[in-house]
Order: sequence, then structure tokens, then C-alpha cells
Amino acid sequence: MNQYANAFIATGVMGGLSTFSSFIYGSLEIMQHHNKLWVGICYIAISLVIGFIAVMLGLWLGNKLTLKKIIRP
Repeated sequence: MNQYANAFIATGVMGGLSTFSSFIYGSLEIMQHHNKLWVGICYIAISLVIGFIAVMLGLWLGNKLTLKKIIRP
């Protein structure tokens, strides 16, 4: 396996799985342990909305920066 595939699998895929599982585990702990179902649901919803906004902002900013480099080399 080359270094790029190793970095992709070790860092990207495994890191993403551990982050997602921690997010879900924390959400379930809030809902079950503290008996705050709505707090857990709001935590999940707000986290997802802010995450998607951050992705869209990053894509928009990346496109703006890329276009400036293409126009002015």
C-alpha cells in the first residue's frame, strides 16, 4: 500500500469513523442518561446544520480563491 492510500485510510476514514461514533455516543448519553431527549435531538440538529453551513462556506471560499488564481496567475 502506498503512502497516500495509507494516509487516506488511517487518517481520513478511521478518523472520520471515530469522530462520528463519538458524536453519536455523546448524543445518546445526553438523551438516555440525563433524560433530556429534546436536548439531544437539538444537539444533533444544530451540529448537522452548522456542519453543512461550514462545508458550504468552505466550498464557496475555495471556489473564490481558485478563481482568483486562475484569473490572475
